[in-house]
Amino acid sequence: MRQIVAALCVVVFGACQNNEASNLPVNPGGGGPGGGGLHLDGGRDSSDGARTTFKVCLLTDPRGLDACAPNGAANLTVTLGSGSNAPTATTADDGSFTIQVPSGNGLVWYVTSTGTTPIMPTMMPATGGSIIPAVTQDAYNTLYQANPPLSVDATAADVFMRVDINGNPVIGATASSSPAGTYPPLYDGASSQKWVDSTLANAATGTAGTVWFPALPGASSSADLTVLPSVDDTKQTFTVPIQAGWITMLFAAAT
Repeated sequence: MRQIVAALCVVVFGACQNNEASNLPVNPGGGGPGGGGLHLDGGRDSSDGARTTFKVCLLTDPRGLDACAPNGAANLTVTLGSGSNAPTATTADDGSFTIQVPSGNGLVWYVTSTGTTPIMPTMMPATGGSIIPAVTQDAYNTLYQANPPLSVDATAADVFMRVDINGNPVIGATASSSPAGTYPPLYDGASSQKWVDSTLANAATGTAGTVWFPALPGASSSADLTVLPSVDDTKQTFTVPIQAGWITMLFAAAT
């Protein structure tokens, strides 16, 4: 059985930094031989405080969670951690920024916009990666419109999850959530906008290896996601924070 390693990021619809949901841990379950399970990926949970360059990735394709627009991400406010002493930075047009990384465990990125390109305010655990994905409000609304009968619900929560094996997106992964959403999970397909209904026969992730859980119950503070990377693997179940009006983006890597 492959061991699954997860990196979380959360895209927020205008929530504050000190939100209860954002403090929930990512809890692996299931596992297999050797106790493998889903947990945060990377090694930047602590630092010597060196200044480091990062980038907010303004997504051009929601499927892979890593296709970045070359510009249009200027003047986003990035905060690492919470509290009055948390370091902040402002992005350049390509989304890049430099920030002082404080020491400590469980640090979280927060990205908000006040300029001409409103994004979904974004939150992502600082787990070693240098890119923080973000989506515009227009792009998110368009995605819902392209997948009827989905309808944007400010009282619901969404999760986007990409599954990789050895750095490559997994084709054929399936997933479910508890609690279930208003709509069934969707898998990436040939179109960046039109996704594949998981209730269809043989439905599974496509070439981008991504699952979208739309409209999960916003009254819940967390959701248990169960992932089956392929028919030869063991299901993995883990807990991620959700909240009304939030999108949680999860990267799961299998080795």
